[in-house]
Amino acid sequence: MAPSSTPRRLPRAVILNNEILPYRVPLFQALHDRSDLEIRVIFSTARSWERTWTIDPATLTFPHRILPGICLRPPKSRFSEKRSIYINPTLFPELVRLKPDVIIGYEFSVPSMTALLYARIARRPLLIWSECTPLTDRHLTQGQRWTRRVIIPRVQGFFGTSPPACRNLIAQGAPPERVAEAPQVHQVDWIVRQAAQAREKNSSSDGLILYVGSLIERKGIGLLLDAFAQVRVRHPSIRLRIVGEGPLRGKLEKKTAQAGLQDRVDFAGFVEPAGIPSEYAEAGLFILPSLEETFGVVVVEALACGVPVICSSFAGVSTYLKDGEDAYVVDPNDTELLAGRIGRLLDDRALRAQFITRGREIAKTFEAKAVAEVFAREILRVAGKGDA
Repeated sequence: MAPSSTPRRLPRAVILNNEILPYRVPLFQALHDRSDLEIRVIFSTARSWERTWTIDPATLTFPHRILPGICLRPPKSRFSEKRSIYINPTLFPELVRLKPDVIIGYEFSVPSMTALLYARIARRPLLIWSECTPLTDRHLTQGQRWTRRVIIPRVQGFFGTSPPACRNLIAQGAPPERVAEAPQVHQVDWIVRQAAQAREKNSSSDGLILYVGSLIERKGIGLLLDAFAQVRVRHPSIRLRIVGEGPLRGKLEKKTAQAGLQDRVDFAGFVEPAGIPSEYAEAGLFILPSLEETFGVVVVEALACGVPVICSSFAGVSTYLKDGEDAYVVDPNDTELLAGRIGRLLDDRALRAQFITRGREIAKTFEAKAVAEVFAREILRVAGKGDA
């Protein structure tokens, strides 16, 4: 009688992530749904200090754990913000317990340094996932530069969330053949359905301009207000809706009042992710005026919902858009140009329709399953190299 063979265990990957972000949950779920690997996600914290959204634990159906730890908040060298440094003392023992075949570290962080230590000791491959671009990395501290010099030569592969992120990895020493483009994802089908349902109840308005995001300096909302004031001269009925919360709200409301725009600008405050499709459904135009943005997943949301987009050239997602064909891509510092682009879209119904059609097609490329395929391919590629 032939001996029974033991089924081969699937490659096991552990993915490290700073916090639970709604737009990353679909990627982890898509990876979990695959039949050719096992994944577990380890979060450094449930929610960072500046976030206000609520995550329903029932939606986290993939294996995961939130580790105890602390967060240090040193100031950034640019803009009036702070960065987060997560320290999780139990991460190394957790990796020892899980015995992953592959580890995926997020950015060049303390958790990634811990993962590198484990990977070297256990002889397991490490992949690094980064959304940093040459623009966002132009003011790195000495400590940040040091972590990159330590990690990059010892990593078996890299994921960049946009073409600029991939170029940034290569410029910092990553071998080009080991860099895979894996853009930020979204539940595109879900947001399309939700927006369609919302439109059945409330029709959209061509004269409603929408911004969604934090009210912080690098988002460039003050520049958007300047451009809006210029456009309103020729289009007195237009309105601007600002969805989001942040430390600059009081300053921005004061600026709005001084410009005499308080009756045309609505500060809606924070809206939970479940309510965001309704915001896009009512908008006639979406603008992301960021001065610095690693990606800009809100642009994907707007494209998916069929809203014409004006996107900052400083956002990673802008590299997926052809200026004047799929959307307008502008430098938000040029408020006259921004105002001109807004006015053109308000006046040109055919151009709006073109942006809507092309934008919906582009949004499909950010569906979670497609990006999960990139992650899975790289995980499986390096999974057999652990003992090499």
